[in-house]
Amino acid sequence: MTRVWDLELPDSQKIVLLALADCANDEGHCWPSMRTLASKCSKGERTVQGVIVKLVEAGHLTRREVPGKGCNYTVHPRNDSAPAEAAPRREVQKPPQGLRDTPAEAADKPSKNHNKPSTARKRDGGKTVIPENWEAPPVASLPPQARACAEKWTAASYRTHAEAFHSYWRSERKMKADWTLTWANRIIALHSQVMRDQKFGNAPTSEPPPKRQANPELKALHAQWQAGEITAAEFDRQRDALVRRAA
Repeated sequence: MTRVWDLELPDSQKIVLLALADCANDEGHCWPSMRTLASKCSKGERTVQGVIVKLVEAGHLTRREVPGKGCNYTVHPRNDSAPAEAAPRREVQKPPQGLRDTPAEAADKPSKNHNKPSTARKRDGGKTVIPENWEAPPVASLPPQARACAEKWTAASYRTHAEAFHSYWRSERKMKADWTLTWANRIIALHSQVMRDQKFGNAPTSEPPPKRQANPELKALHAQWQAGEITAAEFDRQRDALVRRAA
């Protein structure tokens, strides 16, 4: 938990990561329910789910869903202000005068910095904003865990959540190295919600959405809700206000 306090994170991410660290054992493993996390953080479950996705993407957390048993988490905070290869080093005593390497021996030893440029390129390169014409990949091409979830979704649910995902990240303009992996993590985070919606008849259908959803403000509001930025109650309140104003 001490390492979490030292991180520079937005308030919502820090409180959720602290709550997980508080539940974790010495190896960083924990398996709290979403209700427990929401209670610890004084936030809605959908908000906590959205924050967990961001923590996974940032590398501070690993989330693994166990069918029938909920989710297991591993907390491993990263400090991105330091190079990834920086690790505790042992103090090496210098050899006594007269026992140092000869010039020929020193030339045979690899440079301590010989691999740093390639490491930096790997860490900084290859990131892009989500393309304007991005489309969700076929379910069959997703990573195994995300594919297992998406195969249980209706085609309308998959399409609707993919559109909300694209709209949200287009507005955020943030850069990612792999948008398919980011989408796969989003599928895993949304899976429980989608299953509930499909079970109780609240999931999207194959019918076209009502024309009023073409309102760009309503579309942006819907994307915020899908991303877990606002609660369902706040979404309903703002949506009703937009409808009344447009009437």
